[in-house]
Parts: sequence; structure tokens; C-alpha cells
Amino acid sequence: MTSLLGGIAGIAVLIDDIIIGGHTLLEMQERFNEVLGRIERAALRLNKNKCKFGQERVEFLGFVIDENGIHPAPSKVESIANTLEPKNKRELQAFLGLYNFYERFIPHKATLLEPLHRLLDTRQEWHWTEREQNSFETAKRLLTFDLTLVHYDVAKPITLTCDSSEYGVGAVLSYVTDNNEFPIAMASRTLHSHERRYSQLDKEAASIMFGIKKFHNYLTGRQFCIITDHKPLLGIFDPKKPMPNMISPRLTRIAIALTSHNYEIKYKPQPVQSEPQTHIGEVLLMAEAPEDFPFDAEDIARETNRDKILSNVIYYIQRGWPAKETDADLRPFWLHRTELSLQENCILLGCRVVVPHTLRRATLQILHKTHTGIVQTKALARSYVWWPGLNEDIELLVGGCVKCLENRHMPPKTTHEWITPSRPWSRIHIDFAIQNTFFWTVSQQIFFNYSRRIFPMA
Repeated sequence: MTSLLGGIAGIAVLIDDIIIGGHTLLEMQERFNEVLGRIERAALRLNKNKCKFGQERVEFLGFVIDENGIHPAPSKVESIANTLEPKNKRELQAFLGLYNFYERFIPHKATLLEPLHRLLDTRQEWHWTEREQNSFETAKRLLTFDLTLVHYDVAKPITLTCDSSEYGVGAVLSYVTDNNEFPIAMASRTLHSHERRYSQLDKEAASIMFGIKKFHNYLTGRQFCIITDHKPLLGIFDPKKPMPNMISPRLTRIAIALTSHNYEIKYKPQPVQSEPQTHIGEVLLMAEAPEDFPFDAEDIARETNRDKILSNVIYYIQRGWPAKETDADLRPFWLHRTELSLQENCILLGCRVVVPHTLRRATLQILHKTHTGIVQTKALARSYVWWPGLNEDIELLVGGCVKCLENRHMPPKTTHEWITPSRPWSRIHIDFAIQNTFFWTVSQQIFFNYSRRIFPMA
């Protein structure tokens, strides 16, 4: 059926169900005649009793379609509203399967149904508590006959509103005219266990990437606006600004992917909603370590959790940073708050690992193992590690290193030319020499030759 009726504008086909639409009655009549002609030439027959003609409102595949948009079918909504509390996982799967059919009408569905999805985990025992009951009742209450998704129109400006929570990410594709929002489609998904360890910045960025991929067919090749309630993303993803040099690998990949789209990004604050805490899983550590580095990710994670300051940093990374700095010890991290991320319980500044206080001395010794001097030691450190005052610690270490002092380059020779003296001892040069003992040297210049006398010092 799809091949037979392919190429006719304004029709949709699913197996043996056909819907024909048009902006005017004449346009719809022309398309209708074309469909009947192809069906007749293919020697197929239609059941007249199941056909409806010239309708302004039709039910098709579980949806009601009219000039205003798409609505949930009343019969399906009523079936969901009358569903009894599930008694086991099989009944819960049946309810969620029916409810997910209308996910495009429910914003933040993944966050709303997270307690119910958690019950489906094979390792989770069945415990239906008040939390699951509230999620179940709220989900049924939100799905009503009055929900409407407007028809997509290429000529209208379009916006993509993205948001995240502790449990999921969501996106709403809509038109915004005269401060009124008309949704075209909504989508959300539950975060995987490792994604729940992302920083709040990374979660908000992941919601944008989710919306871009979900509504790819609507957004590609046209200009649109991204709306976010996380202001730091404006400085990272603004297409009019250069990409920051110091951001996490995940944000770098998303920023590169966004360059293929024609968009602008705007900030719109959202009401603050309290959300319950949740257990977070594990992810792969993205940062690489230099050769012979004495610590692995587990060592750094363990000492990071023991570090009082870094423990607070982890809390703010996961829950969001305050608008203003409140603690002097946290100020260096607050200044870099848009660049910090958390992976495998290790804090990263861009691609560099933030080393806890107890491991910093040993890390400095490894970085300075080849005694290459201050400049090269700093360059090596900038590739792998970071902590507040790193540059000062390197300068202090190299400045007190005996090997570096013994092998450092002597000051360059002066290019100053002295006037030739008129007689001996009219000018003398005095300096110290150090060779296991101290010497006082006196030199006299006689024409172009020097004579030097060395006097040992007590």
C-alpha cells in the first residue's frame, strides 16, 4: 500500500489504513480521485461501510485529527484513565506500553514515570509504595482529551525547548507567537545509570542533543531557536562565539555536532522544582594519564571523596552551582564551574584530572621526573592535571631542585665593549668564582689582553 500510493501529497498509509487531507475541499477531492484511481488500477477493493468522506474531524490510528492539530483518541484516553493499579510487572508493562503511545503529548514523561520504570528492573523486587502510586495517578490525570499538538508548518518560526532532571531529559518542539506556545511534539527519555552521574551542565547539554536527534526531520535545513534554562550553556553553544578551549570532551562533541545546524540559543528561567535523590551509576573515565603515572581512577576517586573541598565540588557539579561564590576555598572551582565535570567519581577540568590534596606532591614529582625546567613541567601538567595553585607549586618545586640549579644555563655573555685603557691598572674588574670554595677575582685590562689574579677567600 505504501508503494502503491507513494508520491501523492497529503496522504498517510499504515498497512490497510489510509487518510487523505487537504487545505481545501477541492484539493482534497483531487487527491482522493488520484488515490481511487491507483487502487482501481491495482484491482483492489475498499469496504464502503468503513470509509468516511469529507470529514472535518477524524480518528486515525489512535489519534483525533482536525484543523487545530492532533489529539489523543477519547476511547484510548478513557481506557488509560480506567486502568486499575497494577499488581505485578506484567500488568505494569501493559499500562506503560499503552501510555507511551501518547508520549508526544506529555512533557517530562520520563521523569514522571521514573518510579514505575524502576520497578521493571529485573534486579528490583516488586514494592508498590506511595511514590509509585502518586506517579501512576499523576500520569493518568495528565492525559486528557483536551491535549492538542498543532500541525507543523515550514513557514512559521520554530523553537526547541530542552530541559533535564535527575532522571531524564526532555524536549518540546513548538511555535511561539505573541508569548503563546503551541507545541508540535514532545519527547523525553530516562537517563541511563551512567548518565545520572553527569554534571548538571552535561545533563542540560545532553537534553539539547536529545532534542536535536529526536526532531531531526523538523530542524535540519531551517533556522530554529533553542531555549534552555541553564545559562552557562549560552557561552558554550552560542554560534556567534568561538568554542571555549577548556570544556569537557562530552561538551566538545555536542558543540561540534551543533555546528551543522542553523540555530540561535536563548536563556529562559524555569520554576525551581525539588526532586528526590537517586543513586548514580558508573561511566568510563575519558581523561588519559601520562606514562608511569602512579595513580589510577580508583585511587583518585577515593582520595577525592576524602577531600572536604572536592567533596563539596562534587555536590555542586551534580546539583548546580550557586549564583555567587560563598566560600573562599571553593572560589577557584566556582570560577571554572562551566568547565568542570564528573566521571567515575573523578573531577575533570576539561580533559584534565583535578588531583586531590593528598596526591599532589607525588604528582609533582612525576611531572618533574626528567628535570626539564619550569616551562616544560608546566606544559606537561596542563595536558593532564589541575588544582588551584598548580603553577605556583611547580615554580616552588623547580626553584628548590638541586639538579635543576646545577644544570641550568648560565646567563648570556654581555656584548658591551669597553674603551681601551690608556695605562695598566687604570680599570679593574672584580667578581666571585665558586668552585667548591670561594675565590675573589681581580682582572685588569691592558689594551686587548687581560691579566687575572685569584685570591682565595677565608
